[in-house]
Amino acid sequence: MSAARRQCGACKGFMALRAGKAVCTHCEGEVRPVTKLSEAHHDAGKRRPEETAASSEWIAFYRMNARMYERMADVDRGHHHEALYWAAHENRMADEVEASALAVPGKKGKEVSHG
Repeated sequence: MSAARRQCGACKGFMALRAGKAVCTHCEGEVRPVTKLSEAHHDAGKRRPEETAASSEWIAFYRMNARMYERMADVDRGHHHEALYWAAHENRMADEVEASALAVPGKKGKEVSHG
């Protein structure tokens, strides 16, 4: 994901490139690349939507996590298989939310337990 499309984990502001680093345009916080599985878990926790968020927000959250964990499988080789497990888990969670959102037309809140 390019810096222009990435959101800050702290304030959800959009990122910009400054001196080759992704920097939040709102809080000016520098975003360092996630290099360990534990950092990926921490990043996911900071981006977690409110429990009452729309299904579309939860689906986007889970899909983003899945992509992050898939990348982590190659970056943190000591946790390769665990990262692949988490990628599959996050994709399953997104699939469950999608299925439940389709089952109840017009429902915007969460339909499954997010956690």
